[in-house]
Amino acid sequence: MGISIRQKFWFTTVFVVVVGLAIGTILGELRSRWLELGVFGWLFIGTYLMARVKCSNCGTPVVYQGKIGSIPLVAGFVRKRCQKCDFDLTQRTIA
Repeated sequence: MGISIRQKFWFTTVFVVVVGLAIGTILGELRSRWLELGVFGWLFIGTYLMARVKCSNCGTPVVYQGKIGSIPLVAGFVRKRCQKCDFDLTQRTIA
């Protein structure tokens, strides 16, 4: 029995937050520019990791919310159904 794509997204989000807090704690003791660089870099890495969770039907990132003009809008929340192909993202998968 597998997990759903939504659960995979939330596990990824929790991982990003917990590791980000650990990095912030470690770099915060240095009290230097390393903390700022670490937080800024981790925001980019976290965004990348969350965007890698994709719909198993069409491959669209689950945080994709549509387009504003020609610019794709990617937000930090996930819907229950894929925005592009209407696939049920709460459905459990085998792998």
